Amino acid sequence: MSVRYTKPLSPLAKFTASIKAVDKAKRNPAESLVAIIDAYTESGQFDTYITEHAADVVKYLKPETKRAGRWRASAAGKCLQEQAFNVVDREKPGRFKRGPAITPRRVETLRALANGTFTHIRWHMLFDALGANGEVETLFAEDLRYYEDGKLSGTVDRVIEFRFDGEIIRAVIDFKSMKTTYFDPLLEPADDHEMQQMAYSLFKYDASWWMMLYECKNTHKLKVYARKYDELKIGKVYDNLRKLNNWVDLVVVGAINDQLPRLPLITTWCRYCQWNAPCKALNPERDS
Repeated sequence: MSVRYTKPLSPLAKFTASIKAVDKAKRNPAESLVAIIDAYTESGQFDTYITEHAADVVKYLKPETKRAGRWRASAAGKCLQEQAFNVVDREKPGRFKRGPAITPRRVETLRALANGTFTHIRWHMLFDALGANGEVETLFAEDLRYYEDGKLSGTVDRVIEFRFDGEIIRAVIDFKSMKTTYFDPLLEPADDHEMQQMAYSLFKYDASWWMMLYECKNTHKLKVYARKYDELKIGKVYDNLRKLNNWVDLVVVGAINDQLPRLPLITTWCRYCQWNAPCKALNPERDS
């Protein structure tokens, strides 16, 4: 087995790198947060913190509880038709026939989902540690809320505050991990993650900012994006909830198929969806 050795950075190179890091941290809240995270990680204090607070892991392994309402904020950017079928299946079982997915999930995919759960826990612990260090305050973590008007529930990862450019930034932050294939081309938050964050705004955390923290599963590099909330996009989430609730209400009272309004489709993951047959029946033009 060959071993590759990396030449250590010279003092000048280290100094130049630190100057660049400070310069980047001044650009926007996202770069500032990355600088805080990287400096703390490099300090080596996190291992000690985990040892001393191992029991806190249980806080982030709570079993799923029954939620109020119909919809989940985390699915706000997903296919509306698939979401509607799932809710009808709970409220009026047998109305549509669920079938096997064309392409079943591989066991490797299931392991990746479990790995994502534990990646979330690590990030929760790290932000707890940053709080103990006085650098990033957490106002809410794994906080479940309900928006009655839209029958929407959701659990944010964290709501944080930290100082940037002389101000206190309050942001709803969400953690995601992904393979290099998806991580490397990412230049801004994914559309479905943005819609998820717009849905979180309906829970009234009084946050002007939302942030996505992406970690590459292969290299553990970070990409963090910070954006201001957009009222037009929040309005789109509200409009989608209105369409979904109207559609389900029609089905529950017994409307026939040709009376149902069309719902917007996202066809990227159709081959993994168990509602392919009824979806094609209601949307015959879908695959064209």
